[in-house]
Amino acid sequence: MKKKSLIILMTVLTLVFTVNIGIAAEPVTLKGQVTEDNQLMTEDGEFIDIASTEKGEQVMDMVGETVEVRGTLIDSEEVKEIEVESFTVLK
Repeated sequence: MKKKSLIILMTVLTLVFTVNIGIAAEPVTLKGQVTEDNQLMTEDGEFIDIASTEKGEQVMDMVGETVEVRGTLIDSEEVKEIEVESFTVLK
C-alpha cells in the first residue's frame, strides 16, 4: 500500500512539474507589431513569441502590421508565448 501511494505521489509531482507551463497560462489581449522572427513586439517593447497555431500562422504572415491579438499567454522561465485565438489588424 505504501509503495502504491508513493508511486501515485511521484506521478502527480512529475505531472505538476512537466505541465508547469499550463499553470502559468492566462487569457490576455495584446497590441503590437508583428516581427520577421514570428514575434509580437508590444507597445512597451516586449517581445512575445507567436505560437504556431492556425490563427498564429495568420498573424505571423502580417509582418510589419500592428495587430491586437486575444489569446492565452504562456509565461514560463524560458519563454513568453501567445496562443492566438483571435486578432484584429489595426490602422
